[in-house]
Amino acid sequence: MADPTSAVNINMGTLVGSYASVARMLDEVASVPGAEGVLLTFDDFLSGIENFGERIQPLMQCRAHLPALTQEVA
Repeated sequence: MADPTSAVNINMGTLVGSYASVARMLDEVASVPGAEGVLLTFDDFLSGIENFGERIQPLMQCRAHLPALTQEVA
């Protein structure tokens, strides 16, 4: 594991599981002191980002205070 005090952490961990499991894992990451962001990559960017926005992000407790977007983006 990379040094937790480093400004750049290149751990390259992989989140695998159901939508609910991945949402829980991201909630855990959000609770780490000093964590200000996560870089996500997807094998298929369009379907991956769509699934993330529609199926994972709404399940994340750390994002529950934010309003849901109901408008489809073209």
